[in-house]
Amino acid sequence: MAHKSHSMTVLETALSLLEDGFSVVPCAPGLRYPSIAWGEYQHRLATENEARAWWQDTDNNIALVTGAISGVTVLDVDGSEGYKSLMDAHIFLPSTRVIKTPHGWHLYYQYVCGPKSRSGVYTHVDVKNDGGCVYIPPSRVPDGEYALFRDYPIAEWTLPVSVLEGAESRAVRSRSESQWISKLLTQGEAVGGRNQAAAKLAGYLHSRGVAMDITELLVQSWDAAQNSPPLGEREVSATVRSVYRYKG
Repeated sequence: MAHKSHSMTVLETALSLLEDGFSVVPCAPGLRYPSIAWGEYQHRLATENEARAWWQDTDNNIALVTGAISGVTVLDVDGSEGYKSLMDAHIFLPSTRVIKTPHGWHLYYQYVCGPKSRSGVYTHVDVKNDGGCVYIPPSRVPDGEYALFRDYPIAEWTLPVSVLEGAESRAVRSRSESQWISKLLTQGEAVGGRNQAAAKLAGYLHSRGVAMDITELLVQSWDAAQNSPPLGEREVSATVRSVYRYKG
């Protein structure tokens, strides 16, 4: 069998990916980002004619557009330092398809709605989602090539979505939670907002694994001390029990 040129292999890869519903765009040799205006390809797939113009008889590499258009969210882990920062954060990733990059690994997961593409969600760890893209095999850059490392199916992201937001975002959210809880516990709520506040407080405690009977006592104590007039034990009990019908 004759050896295929790099351009033929890339073109075949691109056409195959397009057929499977993945959005791909060209990157000129040496560039880390697409060599075309690629905003529209975050919302539509390229045509076969466009693919042939980009990769037939050219040296262009190939990038996969991440996010909803391709149905994938990619975790870009830069070497052992990246994996160490995940381990330090007690994050153990679901097994999935892995691409070896010149300096680390790309871990592919089924699309997760919400998290943005951003660098440094953890030390040496980036997230590529809507608005992002990643090189894929058989792309080559001056410092190395991209190759399939683990040929697993693309797995579902089973960890909390907040993991993809990074340590800083979780810390900001934690401070925000502390602020509204402190305000609620010290000020109470006016008539018309008491039920919602009681449900919110019960939901917070439920999400932290507090048993229902303890939550009921805590919310009743808050209600009696801060609300004027209070909801009363019966109404608080019904609200808490309604919240605990759902998983924390």
